[in-house]
Amino acid sequence: MKKISENSDGVLVEMTLLGNGEAYGELVERHQRKVMGTAMKISGNKYSAEDASQDAFVSAWMHLDSLRDREKFGQWVCAIAKNCAKDLVYRYQNACADISLELLGNTLADETDDTSEIHEAVEELPEKYRNILSLHYFEGYSVDEIAEKLSLPAGTVKWRLSEGRKMIRKGFGMDNEYRENETLRSRVLREVEKLKLWRMRNDKTGFEKEYEKVLKMVDTLDEGEDRDRAKSDVMICGYWWIPGKKNDEVIKEIKELAEKSKNDDVMQEVMQAERDKYFRRAGVDEGLINLEREEHIPYLEKLGLRKTLGYCRFWLGWALLQLQREDEADEEFRKVTEILEPCHAYYTLAKYSLRMSEEKRRIEKENKYPHSLLFAAAPVVKKLKNRYCLWENPQADLWQNAGKIKLPVFISSFASKTDGILYDSTLKTGESITSSDGGYCLTLSADNTAVDTPSGRYENCKMYRVTGNGADGVTEMYFSPSAGLVRIKNTEHSESEEWVLSEYSINGGLLSRGNLWKYSYASDSGLIEAVDYTVEVVYSDRDTTIFGENIFRRVEGFDDSTWKGNICHVAWGYWTETDGIRLVDVRENARRAVKMAKTVREKRMSNIMSDVAQRIMAGDERITPDGTERGRWNFFQTFIPSKEGGKTVIRNFWKYDFEWKDTGEMSREGNKILYNFLYDILYGAAGCLWSEEWVPGYRDEKKGMVAYGTEPASTNLSVAEDEEVETPAGKFAACRHIVLDVSGYGGGWEYRGGHMEYWFAPGVGIVKFSRPINAEDGSQIENIWHLTDYSVTGEGYFPMGDGMTRRYEPKSIGDGFSAFVEYTFDGENGDMVLFRNAAGMEKRKKSKG
Repeated sequence: MKKISENSDGVLVEMTLLGNGEAYGELVERHQRKVMGTAMKISGNKYSAEDASQDAFVSAWMHLDSLRDREKFGQWVCAIAKNCAKDLVYRYQNACADISLELLGNTLADETDDTSEIHEAVEELPEKYRNILSLHYFEGYSVDEIAEKLSLPAGTVKWRLSEGRKMIRKGFGMDNEYRENETLRSRVLREVEKLKLWRMRNDKTGFEKEYEKVLKMVDTLDEGEDRDRAKSDVMICGYWWIPGKKNDEVIKEIKELAEKSKNDDVMQEVMQAERDKYFRRAGVDEGLINLEREEHIPYLEKLGLRKTLGYCRFWLGWALLQLQREDEADEEFRKVTEILEPCHAYYTLAKYSLRMSEEKRRIEKENKYPHSLLFAAAPVVKKLKNRYCLWENPQADLWQNAGKIKLPVFISSFASKTDGILYDSTLKTGESITSSDGGYCLTLSADNTAVDTPSGRYENCKMYRVTGNGADGVTEMYFSPSAGLVRIKNTEHSESEEWVLSEYSINGGLLSRGNLWKYSYASDSGLIEAVDYTVEVVYSDRDTTIFGENIFRRVEGFDDSTWKGNICHVAWGYWTETDGIRLVDVRENARRAVKMAKTVREKRMSNIMSDVAQRIMAGDERITPDGTERGRWNFFQTFIPSKEGGKTVIRNFWKYDFEWKDTGEMSREGNKILYNFLYDILYGAAGCLWSEEWVPGYRDEKKGMVAYGTEPASTNLSVAEDEEVETPAGKFAACRHIVLDVSGYGGGWEYRGGHMEYWFAPGVGIVKFSRPINAEDGSQIENIWHLTDYSVTGEGYFPMGDGMTRRYEPKSIGDGFSAFVEYTFDGENGDMVLFRNAAGMEKRKKSKG
């Protein structure tokens, strides 16, 4: 009879598959040295190589039926050993860098603090493992010598060595990271999936380091579709979240990888990046329609990427709707529902957009609501262990004729604040979850609350409270175990609004397909308004739920008997689209607001709003035909300033903001009025109004910032030596001099970029700003704004205190133009608000004849 050892590799493989264990033993014996050598080249030490070799033979045995050419077993198992060794090296260097396999090879004479930990771990092992590991690693015995010494088969010694090493790894907390016999490919792909979870984090600090690590892992994979797919997955994360990665070269490479690997998810984000770039430059026009129809859609049809195709057709429909081409828009939305399945979010978004499109036709036909909004969303909620989290939230502002209408989007507004967390089953009453950036806190405040709504009374409700920095206020949400979300209340800066459940239909569990909720709305805003808000479960499986949301919100009038009603009338009712966009005289409402104001804040706010409203109306030739000035660039804005991590930041509280712009045919001198956005320009360029890092000699470069231009903005910031500055408001010593060079702004937003300089005086803040204006012939004209008046000083280079005012004007301005900006700080009850009164006017030219 032929001996086992006389058979070829191919025969031995077949014999193993038929159940002959001796045959596989011969394969191991035959290729062990070669496999060990391959692993040794990668790991650099015999102990790692032994681990990798054993892993490789076990993995090969488990997947033996996948080997097509049975005679190439040796090459195949060596390739597996190579990947196992790579992964072992990576795991021991990254998961637990201070515990290496080399430590296990040290003798007692070379003992260090680290090896003492290893010795302690070995001593805690069961005796049969402890003895073998001690002999092999600490006393230097070979496997054969141990086998002879203990009268055991060599195979048993190897097995106990392997099992002992597993126990030590587990004892050092490495069991979650290290998975025995897992292939390099599967481990790399697992790391890629972990990287994607950074999308849930508010704070991306540390992401870039993790990104580089995973990208290196991906590069160790063999060339092919898996590598291209994984690399595009990783690179698109870097594109969005790492400054400097958001550029044409990077997105081009990502697109090529996504195309080769047919990565539908990444290709969708590539299409988004290309559309965003066009939109920043030109907005919604025929060019955007052509981008989708002539470039994106044919390209995707050729590739067969249906998910991204549905995505692009949706946004084509959205653009058509903005251009009042409703029939074409509806056709695109219908195509989306034909291309995609209900398990895709854009299927739901298209379905609900069709409903809102019909509503838009009805509103326009009735011409009933001058201020209204139609909105659709398709939030995707995923179950991640004990939590339900907002995974993505595609949404579309389908139509609105009042830019200040706030969206009552329950799921997105609530979950996006605290790292996407909607619900955590492990949270107990009184316990909290803080977002990764420290900005928000989710607390289970109560778990036995009764709530009355139009749909009935609900007992045993859980009340969650979200608190945070800035203008987001406090949100309270009440969940009933039988009906789901029954009430939400949001309070920000003494203003509150709430939505309560008016009717619902639930079949099965709370996340069952077809469940429907409708909510009613109430607020103390001074508006007479109504909201229809519907939420439905469109798709649900074990881990994923897709909701459909529709909002129809309309303002029916203003309560002019109240202070809030009058300021809303000024901020919302000062223009109309009847007979074209034109101003409506609201000066009487502004005067009423001034008379009705009671608190210090109400009085300050009313006076500033009235000043802006009077100026806008006086600058309109139709309302004030005998006026002397033409309104060009006038604004009222409210900001919420705060100090966070050594920086002064602002957030816009836009509810009562209003503006009137007319920048046609302005001279270079006239362009100076654009710079009454003094604080906004700095905030857009530097990401803050002041930083404690800004000391002489400091330099910083920011890339990939959000910009209204053809490319993402980048900023080079440097701090020069302190110097004295003199302005009409006085002479200021030791002023901090900040120099910025900003690129990336275009499409009419160029005034927010370029070379600019700011000077900050201690105790006062900004005292001078310079940004030369370029002419077509390449020359420049001086454009300096400086402090002309101020009240109340404070601490630091950007003080904030109740009653502080800062007024700035151009040092010089000609051609009949005039401009100023005045900032007023209000700290009533310790709640700081910043008001902006900005003016840009031009003397009216006398008509000829």
